[in-house]
Amino acid sequence: MVRMKKAARSVGDSGDASASLVHRGRPKKTEEELLAAESRHPKRLFELSITISVGGVDIDSGLLPVLKEFLEKETIAGMCSIEHGRNVFHLHFQMVVRIMSTSIIAVNKKVKTYLRWDRESHVDATVLCRALKKKNMHTFQGMIGYCLKDVGKDHFENVGHNISPDDINKGIELYTLHGEDDLKNKVCLTNTNVLDRAFMYWKYSLNHPFGHDFLGTFHRMIKSGKYYLSSTWITPYQGRGTEQQEIVVVWKCMAFLSTITYNDILDIFVLQGATHPCWD
Repeated sequence: MVRMKKAARSVGDSGDASASLVHRGRPKKTEEELLAAESRHPKRLFELSITISVGGVDIDSGLLPVLKEFLEKETIAGMCSIEHGRNVFHLHFQMVVRIMSTSIIAVNKKVKTYLRWDRESHVDATVLCRALKKKNMHTFQGMIGYCLKDVGKDHFENVGHNISPDDINKGIELYTLHGEDDLKNKVCLTNTNVLDRAFMYWKYSLNHPFGHDFLGTFHRMIKSGKYYLSSTWITPYQGRGTEQQEIVVVWKCMAFLSTITYNDILDIFVLQGATHPCWD
């Protein structure tokens, strides 16, 4: 050991800087070597929230097809939407993915590769990957609901891969329960505005499909998570008791959206004993 120290000291005294650097730590690995080492690690399942943004400006929505390709080729299932942030109001991509990978860092690099940000990107371009906590809204289905929170807005675009209707319904329900602190972003449906709101929803959100009657449209409105019923629909006349089934249905409309059926809507709007064809 003493001899090695003396040798190092003599090299330093000789002024040969290049020689002294040879003995300082391990050589830095190239990116190819790092990727090769990463590929030798076993893959495991990740459920991730991925946010893609570019500083304080709107992201290029033309990149959405690229992310669709990423979902279809690299993930087991996933969804990507263009959305506005609550605090920072520029457009960005919000994704949720179920993917096999060696690490979260490897997923981050793969997303950047698809976006070609591994070669050149905006100075403030970021890809933020976070593991889901698997609780409340921070689950795969809960984040699907979060990705759909801007449905109906002009900027909203959405792509998905292996996402089922059950995933969407459950996601909307979880976002309604855990993603919203109050009802300020929802529309209260009363006996004075329900027809107007239903018509607007049928015309603009459903693109006025033939065959959708009022009740079918209303059923879809409630399941969207953007509307809730006023208590006046079940308030009895002159203080009489409320029908138990109506209370159950109204509560389902508030808290358990994925379980709402067409017959539930009939229980609210159609007198008992009456019949109505289902167009939904």
